[in-house]
Amino acid sequence: SIRPSPLLPLPALRSRLLPALRCAAMPPSALETDGSAGIDAEAPLQASVPLFAARGLEPPAVPSKYFIFKLVMKKHLFLAVKRKRPLASLFPVLLWSILAAVLLHAFESGLGDNHQIRVLLEVILMPLYLTLLISQSMQSAIADIVSDKESKMKVIQDVYGLPTSIYWLTWYTYYGIVSVGCIFIVYVVLVFINPVFTSVNQLIFIFFWLAAFAQQFLFICVASALFDTVRTATMFVSFLGLLMMGSASALQGLLRGKSDLLWWLASFLPQVNTFNMLSAMFFHKNSYICTGSSIHDEHCTQPGLTFGNVFQNYVCTAPYTVNATIPADDPYPCPDVVTVLFPAGYSLIMMVVNIAIFVLLAWWLENVRQGEYGSAKPLCFCLDAAFMCPRRQVTPLGQQPAGSTVAMSIRQLTKVFNGKVAVDNLSLDMHGHEIFALLGHNGAGKTTAINCIV
Repeated sequence: SIRPSPLLPLPALRSRLLPALRCAAMPPSALETDGSAGIDAEAPLQASVPLFAARGLEPPAVPSKYFIFKLVMKKHLFLAVKRKRPLASLFPVLLWSILAAVLLHAFESGLGDNHQIRVLLEVILMPLYLTLLISQSMQSAIADIVSDKESKMKVIQDVYGLPTSIYWLTWYTYYGIVSVGCIFIVYVVLVFINPVFTSVNQLIFIFFWLAAFAQQFLFICVASALFDTVRTATMFVSFLGLLMMGSASALQGLLRGKSDLLWWLASFLPQVNTFNMLSAMFFHKNSYICTGSSIHDEHCTQPGLTFGNVFQNYVCTAPYTVNATIPADDPYPCPDVVTVLFPAGYSLIMMVVNIAIFVLLAWWLENVRQGEYGSAKPLCFCLDAAFMCPRRQVTPLGQQPAGSTVAMSIRQLTKVFNGKVAVDNLSLDMHGHEIFALLGHNGAGKTTAINCIV
């Protein structure tokens, strides 16, 4: 008999999910016999009525995907509370949000007369703090995902039949909930308590933070596929995150005024486009649009970041006179503080592109790199015709699957102990690309047969 692994901490998962998955993963042909059977890996999930009917028992219902999803989510929540993961995600957000609000207040109060220096500090230091906020809040994700691999919990769930899609969907859902909590804290601290982002259109603000957290989590999913131990994974992601944040800050000076192509290429790094978007928000927060004939007629306004200027690559960070004499190539009569930047709209587009790329990359790495356990697929498995156009077949018991090869063949195997027959004339074939199981009551000769083969 197969017992659930003691590594699984949630009693409901051990007592309900795993036995249900064991029954669901076996086709009727495998359960109708008390001898041997070949279980096709592509067989549909269904329960065996004949096996339980022969014993006078009601067959268990096949667990629905929603049922499995709920139980795995309970497991994630149980471990998260036990390991204090919500606190590890939400506390850095609260800390860095408060520090950013205090820092901005210090800039506005201490450098109120020196407008240019204040704007420069805001567009460099404030995005650095808030990018670090996003990275720190998702740091626990790499430990959670890799710990599933290190403790063998993931492979055990795979053996019991947990679909990979549901496994990753539960992680996306859990950290989606965590991200919403983080965004709520940011919104309360930086919009209501200290109005840092009041000049940003609220739809743009919410979409940016959702995309930033999703992008960071998916980047961690990609990194988790490369490591098998929590310690190595967390050290690598922490170091890489700091390196990319430093690069994002340095690129603001190195690439300013350069070709947009360089900005597009740099934006494939998640911290870079997050930094660019936050920098654009603070540039627009300090930008002016003047419509009167004098800077004293109160027609100079600070519209902030809106849908109308989200793709604008020029801002004026000082009031100006409309009738001023200006160079012909300037977009409007700004003094000498027109700033060229990577438009906020481009950063949002690159966030969406990165999310799509990271989803595909994480899915590909999940298939081609299995670590210590599992069978890795070829690097170009997604280009295989059999993968792109699968033909699902259920081979009846006793028939050889089409196109398969015999991996092991046994003919008339007999084992006798002191005149007692333990294995009586056993003949069977095991084919490639199938899961094979020997089923039978205690003393049927399963272990003896395997020992003879080995």
